[in-house]
Amino acid sequence: MNGPQNYIEFLRICDMVLNELFENEEFNTIKVILEKYKIEYDNKLIDRIADKLSSENFAEVRHMTSDNTLLLITSWGKDFIQIGGYSTLVKNKLEKEEKEKLLTESTIKSNLTNVRTSRWNLGFAIFNTVFIIINLIFAYLNYIQTK
Repeated sequence: MNGPQNYIEFLRICDMVLNELFENEEFNTIKVILEKYKIEYDNKLIDRIADKLSSENFAEVRHMTSDNTLLLITSWGKDFIQIGGYSTLVKNKLEKEEKEKLLTESTIKSNLTNVRTSRWNLGFAIFNTVFIIINLIFAYLNYIQTK
């Protein structure tokens, strides 16, 4: 597997690292985990993963060398990976965006229907107004004739 092509792939790799740290509570190195999953990496990727996991308190950096980083998962990291990790967060965000999109489309369709209905109602109101005016004219003409 190649290194991450986008941010979502990067988050999946972070999930893999957290899963491995969760399953093996001993110290683990990012390099060993990436090699286990046959992910191409460089020092920059290792640093990004370490920064991401440690900045959110999911793992503690215990030892850092130029080409490797030793991590220990924290209780926050354990809880986070048990609820699904970054994959679940991304999935929930995408589902939320999809629901918002559907709601927006539904609202637009509903508004268009309301506009059409309002136009019909306006047309009937104008027709009724004209009908009332004509009836008033006929009533006035009948009144004049009977006088």
